[in-house]
Amino acid sequence: MEAHAILDRLLDDASDVFDRADAARLVGLIPAERRSRWWPTFEFLGRWSGGATRGAAAGVGDVSLEDGEQAVEFTAGGDVLWRIGGYKVTHRHGILTITQMMREDDGPECHLRYRGQADPHVLEIVVDRAVRFGPVTFTVGLPQVWKRPATAR
Repeated sequence: MEAHAILDRLLDDASDVFDRADAARLVGLIPAERRSRWWPTFEFLGRWSGGATRGAAAGVGDVSLEDGEQAVEFTAGGDVLWRIGGYKVTHRHGILTITQMMREDDGPECHLRYRGQADPHVLEIVVDRAVRFGPVTFTVGLPQVWKRPATAR
């Protein structure tokens, strides 16, 4: 629960800074991946709209019921994934990768970068850029600085 509360504070949109002590505590709470990964990670995410049913209802008239959007996600060869409340977190030495799960757009991916044992110095947000090759679209995520630690006043 402590990690979840820290993640909520860290990813709060109301501020452009984060608490360094909070972020350092989060780094200490989530175990880091111990082995190095030389094998690439393959991730597939497919989304499609469901069908629709039309008909007539007594006293109402014509009605239409639409199925919601459906999605499938598959990952192979990735890091150990920690689910903390509504977040997915992976931890390699030097970087925590955080994704919000409970948002309609699956939430932004963020990178909390730290030096040494736990000296957080920047929180980046990953901005997706779409590249289209005919009928196939690839998405490339490019990190941008989002927040820095608050300075002592």
